[in-house]
Amino acid sequence: MIIAVCGNILSGKSTLAKSISSIYGYSFIPNKRSELNFLDDFFDNIPERFFATQTSFLLSKAIEIKEESKKNNNIVIDRSMYEDVNVFAKLWMDNYQIDTREKQLYSKLSSYIISSVPKTDIYLYCKCKQSTIERRFSERPHRSFEDKYPNNYIVQLFDLYQKLSFPNDSMIIEIDTEAVDFREQNRVIELIDFINRMILFENDTQLSFLESSKRLLCPPSFCNIVSYGNDSLRIIEKKKMTIYLAAPFSEFAIEKEETKLEIGDVDDKREYDVLPLRYRRFLSKCANIIEEDGKYNVILPHRDENNWGKSYKSSEQVMIAMINNIKYSNLIVAILSNSIGVHMEIAMMIALQKPMIIVIVEELTTGFYAEGLTNNKKTVVKKVKKMKEAKKYISSDEFHKAVEELLEYD
Repeated sequence: MIIAVCGNILSGKSTLAKSISSIYGYSFIPNKRSELNFLDDFFDNIPERFFATQTSFLLSKAIEIKEESKKNNNIVIDRSMYEDVNVFAKLWMDNYQIDTREKQLYSKLSSYIISSVPKTDIYLYCKCKQSTIERRFSERPHRSFEDKYPNNYIVQLFDLYQKLSFPNDSMIIEIDTEAVDFREQNRVIELIDFINRMILFENDTQLSFLESSKRLLCPPSFCNIVSYGNDSLRIIEKKKMTIYLAAPFSEFAIEKEETKLEIGDVDDKREYDVLPLRYRRFLSKCANIIEEDGKYNVILPHRDENNWGKSYKSSEQVMIAMINNIKYSNLIVAILSNSIGVHMEIAMMIALQKPMIIVIVEELTTGFYAEGLTNNKKTVVKKVKKMKEAKKYISSDEFHKAVEELLEYD
């Protein structure tokens, strides 16, 4: 996945890009300044040094994107290449006497360079008022080349950003960076969790013109899904119902003593490593059975959120993901045990008054409260003796009929 974080100078884009990289381990491609030595000279004579400077920035970024893509790494880019060309290079070409041949050559070369790199999946567009940018600029210590900015530099940049366009059919998430501070880790997690849910439904979504009140997959309060291919707001509509498949973790996880993992700068420990292959196949098969008739999407948190235990998340991250996933699910199917996590997921569904199918497996140790769920009109409780019978039940007509009736009732 490639995410480009876009926006004017001092819009918060670098903070967001670095936070995504730090929290989620994305390869970070900065708005590279190894060419800083170009900039002092550049602002001394923009027409003469335009081509070398702008080409250097663009080519450096393209090489890094290609190298990280070859490693199959997730990538977050600080400033998209479209901004380099259509905002910054355009500003110099529009305002300075740059040789026509250099303009034409830069235009052809930049188009070729951009077309040669892997396509960006999502653009995160950080937006704030011009007055906010000017205030932040006045309050920040200036680097040497910043004192050489031309008059009305920020005003001109702001105007160009207002006109900025991205490739047709691009997914752009527009973020109000005056409403949110991405130095707060929770806000980054909320945004990326939303993106992950979009990706989960990627093959089952369509872009359509809808009123915001009809959104079925809602972004966080500080952002909108925007397409710059049209003047109207385009948002995602889920075409399928979503089923959340809850199942025990700790009861099946492979124990591994003193496992050390890092989150940020803090060492953390956990008692368990990963779920065994046999159990992973069992849960995946259950999910596939539910999805096979094409009516439903399945959120399987052990797989989708922490990669069967391989990707460690803090308790705070887990709770945010759990709440958001359950919030946007239409029904929960829970294989019950004494797992605290499954009981929390059920409790959230009860609080949200959403339908549930609870599978009680006699060979597992189940909680005391399971029997009490039978009187809930939005809940179906099914008892089986062994785990393999749980999968058999999920593939049965009885299960599918229960799902349809619960969703219709809801």
